[in-house]
Amino acid sequence: MRMDANIRFEIRADAFHRMTGMLAPGKNAWQGPSREERTEAWEKWNKDFSTVIDAMFQAIDDLIIELARVRNIAATEIEKYRKALAIIAKDTDCLGPGCPYCEREDVKHPSSAVARLSQSVLKKNYI
Repeated sequence: MRMDANIRFEIRADAFHRMTGMLAPGKNAWQGPSREERTEAWEKWNKDFSTVIDAMFQAIDDLIIELARVRNIAATEIEKYRKALAIIAKDTDCLGPGCPYCEREDVKHPSSAVARLSQSVLKKNYI
């Protein structure tokens, strides 16, 4: 996801307005400098600052891409935890002393308290 041309224009126009007090050409200005004066100022301002603004846009695009990548990794990790909790949450009742699941070494049988906690976490969307 990158910034489209409209967003870039709006950001550039906002920076122009903050620095000059004028609205960018293409914006509706019902008072203040004429469209011609704003266009001339816009062109000069872009000549003076476009390199910096374009570098800023590139940095923002890179940041957006990195944040999306991290978010995808985090979503994948969260989904792994949710699946693990769902498996644990199924075993709500230990059969107590002599429970065939607890005594098997090949099965990780959670206690009732752990299962209930897992159910609660899933139910309340804590992750």
